[in-house]
Amino acid sequence: MKFSTFRLIFVLLLVTVMSCDDSSSNNSNNTNNINNTNNTNNNDPYCGNNIVEGDEECDDGNLHSNDGCSADCKFEYSCGDGIVEYSEMCDKTDLDGNTCVSEGYLGGELLCTDSCAIDAESCTSDATGTALVGWYKMDSLSGQEENFAGTNNLCLVRSFGEGAVLRDMPGKIGSSIFFDGSFDLRGFMDCGPGYYGMEEITVETWVQVASYPSTLSVLVASSSTYDSTGLAFYMAINGNFKLEASVGSWDNPLESTSNIGTSDWNHVAFTYDGSNISLYINGQLDNSSPLAIGPVPTLSEDESRVFVGSNYIANIAENDHFYTGYIDEIKVWTEARSEQEICEDAGGIYQNNNCEIGF
Repeated sequence: MKFSTFRLIFVLLLVTVMSCDDSSSNNSNNTNNINNTNNTNNNDPYCGNNIVEGDEECDDGNLHSNDGCSADCKFEYSCGDGIVEYSEMCDKTDLDGNTCVSEGYLGGELLCTDSCAIDAESCTSDATGTALVGWYKMDSLSGQEENFAGTNNLCLVRSFGEGAVLRDMPGKIGSSIFFDGSFDLRGFMDCGPGYYGMEEITVETWVQVASYPSTLSVLVASSSTYDSTGLAFYMAINGNFKLEASVGSWDNPLESTSNIGTSDWNHVAFTYDGSNISLYINGQLDNSSPLAIGPVPTLSEDESRVFVGSNYIANIAENDHFYTGYIDEIKVWTEARSEQEICEDAGGIYQNNNCEIGF
């Protein structure tokens, strides 16, 4: 009897000890499982950790909506709040820097629809009654470039090698044309009889320079000979990485103070009012100088022509003055445009004597 009681007590103690060991083991396993879960959470993206990860669009550190970032970490925006956000093209008066010009029109007022989309119905491309005589959008896929100013000048593509002129290239506004000015290719455009004899002139275009010449790389020129009697005007990029232009003479041109960089689009322009010549880069006045020669020189209609990407002398192209790069949206005006107008022509907004180009 005593023996049996003793054995019973021993068995009970043994069971108790084993139960304690199992509990300890289970606790340890549970702790490991928790740690593994935490490690998984720390390594995988999850909404609410204040870090944008995975397919999250935002993560503001909470799981609340209506604070700009939703509970599933997606952007929240509201069309009609006057601020362009996320995929909106515009919002009320906030046009995100766009204008009728940046949309490919001549002018007008760009508006925004109630669904935050661009509304260009009030924009216009009608040059009637304006001083615009040459407007080449550089969008055509054919062998000629239409003049959208309504005058007769058409530009014909010329090249001395296959691939020297590439059309339908990415442009600043729509498409552009790439001109390869290297010696073995050389491409340019012949835009017909020259613009000359006007009292004033403005020439402007968008360029993306691919490489610089050793001397001069002509963008637009109206000339018949390479001396002071055979030039109406020209605008070019020179070997110093500067914009330069002149009216009536190749000698002593006006040079910009700023460089024209490669790989970026730049709006370049010059104006001549009969007594001064001025250079503009990206809508801003860069340099100006007196030039009192009267009207733009009148050249022979039989010999004088307008060329893009090079200049001609007695119908022979000069190898040293071909341009290499992209050209888009060439405009020629028979007036000296104001600084504000040049800014707006570049698709900018002119405020406080400063041009802001937002597109």
